[in-house]
Amino acid sequence: MVSSRGGLQPKRPQDKNESQMSRDNGIFVLVTGTTKPEYRICIAHAIENVIANSSLLVATFKNADYFTDLEQAKEHALKLGLETPTEYGVCYIHKFQHKTFDQLSQEV
Repeated sequence: MVSSRGGLQPKRPQDKNESQMSRDNGIFVLVTGTTKPEYRICIAHAIENVIANSSLLVATFKNADYFTDLEQAKEHALKLGLETPTEYGVCYIHKFQHKTFDQLSQEV
């Protein structure tokens, strides 16, 4: 590795979790539901592309772990985070909370 001063620096040893980490990924909780909240949880990459494309969003979360209780959803998401190191950790997507997942699916 070359430093900004032009000299060589020894390569920094990787942390064991860092070597398993993939860039641009996270544990995402899709929050939907008009009267009763729905929480779908999955590990995904490039989530900004998923959110921008309705059919990709439905495909990504279609078989995701599903909860109706926020505390159970949080617990599951945190457990996934401990099992699978990610760049972004646990993130909630509230953009679609005014629709049910079924409504999102029918729009595709």
